[in-house]
Amino acid sequence: MNLTEKQKQWIAWIAMALVITLISTFLGVKYPIPQPPPFLPDDIAILGTTHFTNISVEDAAVTDDLTVTDDATIGGDMTVSGTSTWGCSDTTISGDLTITGTATAEDAIITDTLDVNGDIDLDGDGFDVNITSSFSVDADAASNINVAGAGVTLTLESEAGTIIIKGDEAAADAIHLDANDAVTTGIDIDVGSVSGLTIDGGMVDIGGGTCGVADSDNDVCIAGVLEVDDEFELDGALDADSTANIAGALTLQALLYPSFADETITDGETLTPTVTIYNLDSGGAVTMTLGACSTDGQPLILVGDDANNITINDTNVRTNDGDVQVIGQYDVITWVCIDTEWVEISDTANS
Repeated sequence: MNLTEKQKQWIAWIAMALVITLISTFLGVKYPIPQPPPFLPDDIAILGTTHFTNISVEDAAVTDDLTVTDDATIGGDMTVSGTSTWGCSDTTISGDLTITGTATAEDAIITDTLDVNGDIDLDGDGFDVNITSSFSVDADAASNINVAGAGVTLTLESEAGTIIIKGDEAAADAIHLDANDAVTTGIDIDVGSVSGLTIDGGMVDIGGGTCGVADSDNDVCIAGVLEVDDEFELDGALDADSTANIAGALTLQALLYPSFADETITDGETLTPTVTIYNLDSGGAVTMTLGACSTDGQPLILVGDDANNITINDTNVRTNDGDVQVIGQYDVITWVCIDTEWVEISDTANS
């Protein structure tokens, strides 16, 4: 028959009590009987502050504070209504543990349910959570997950599922990825070759640009330079406010539309071109000046739209005859920028 340690203590105490009683009776001298060993039933309900050094019970209910200074083995459920302090090296609870106050623990193994209605404070070298079902962490105030130290990595991984990051605040930075804005920090995104990277929604603004588009829906605004080392495929419109430098071949599978503007010229006006083609009108015979150019190779086409003559001063231009040029209705003059001057390539009268 296997006896528990507690049963052995009681048998030893009973035997000692019998021996002392017999000796006392035989000698007529009264010897004190030692105190019996502490008795703890399998089910224990304790009121008030309770301190345990080493306990082993089936079920326990503590309606006030509980302090455990050594090991504890609880085979059933345990409920602590007050503050729970587990200053022990090994605590095993096979059933449910319910704590309605504050819990502080060093080492604890809970093989069933942990239900805490108060605060949990974990202090130690770390903790490991392994579950076979789902988990949820909810908070009603600003929260954070932080790891400290140089080169320490924080990994969020779904081995065979999807990771969803949501920011439901109605703000431009509802989701904010911050690489600490240092010179050597960055954000690296690696995606599969089939699905790629999909960005759907409003304007994608790179560099804090001030781009203006028709609807800002699925548009990209780049404040700096767009550099493409490989192929660049564009299915929609390209609106560039600066120069596009292409070192390789440019293949267009659609019509190329140069930039165009209608311009009404007033007498004495200086027109500094910002588009390629100008359709010129005037309220009568006027004289204009072309502003100096700055980009070598920039083309310029001037078209006369009405019956009024527009005279172009011999300033910042080089004409075929070295004189002023006059544009009448349906006349076309083509220029190209060299250094700071507009060099005439051709002129057509009454085209």
